[in-house]
Amino acid sequence: MDKRPADDPRILEALEACRPGSDDLSDPAMELLAARMAGSPELDGLYERLQRLDKVLADAYQDVPVPEGLADRILARLRESPMGETLGTPLEEAPIDVPQPAPRLRAGGRLRRRTWMVGAGILGGVAAALLIAALVGIHPQQQPGWEEVCNAAIERFNQDLLAGGGKLAPAAQPDYPLSGFLSTQDLQVRWRPIRDFFQYEGVAYDLIGPGGVTATLYVVDDDGKISVEGAPPTDPYNSGDRSSAAWRENGLLYVLVVAGQVKDYRRFIAPASEAWT
Repeated sequence: MDKRPADDPRILEALEACRPGSDDLSDPAMELLAARMAGSPELDGLYERLQRLDKVLADAYQDVPVPEGLADRILARLRESPMGETLGTPLEEAPIDVPQPAPRLRAGGRLRRRTWMVGAGILGGVAAALLIAALVGIHPQQQPGWEEVCNAAIERFNQDLLAGGGKLAPAAQPDYPLSGFLSTQDLQVRWRPIRDFFQYEGVAYDLIGPGGVTATLYVVDDDGKISVEGAPPTDPYNSGDRSSAAWRENGLLYVLVVAGQVKDYRRFIAPASEAWT
């Protein structure tokens, strides 16, 4: 299972917000990043590489004169490149005015300063090429991993509870069948369509299990792109009073979120399934 911290978009955003030579990691808004870095040599190394990249870009910003029309040429080249969408800000909206000092980046409203610098046309051709190469090498276009999928499903589950869910129907959907790993004992099932689970379409099965425990099983067709394999595990991902697990079945992605702890999660999984062997 892929549980790399660098797959979490919150971690990537926090990494990009840390300015070189600053004490940004001590900011309370960076608490999650600091905690993840303490337990991940890979993430710590990524942080160091980004810090070095920022210094190179800052030096280029100071030393390289801006040729006339450079911004338009860079943006035109990026629009033609498949990397165009990975830079964060839509290229058509990138500012090309006279550059101003980069703002301090804050949690909840950070700007990607590498995108800002490219969009403002403040880098020479060498620095722009370095930026694109670094972005591709540091974090190529990756799909979310197991932990990120589980965490996103928990957030979606909580939102659905607050919003009251959607229109429910009693019958199963043949294109998105219920999982064969589910225990059907004392299980009540209704479904509703979803269209934006990691930008994929599918079905959400709202479940009531033994003891009145509620859960939702998200089933989407991701064309096998999300990094999740195998059967539901014995021990789920846990966050607060939510337990979640993701697996692949029938060529589809299945993500179960249970409003409870491990023991509640296990009541929804059939004891005879291969998850317990």
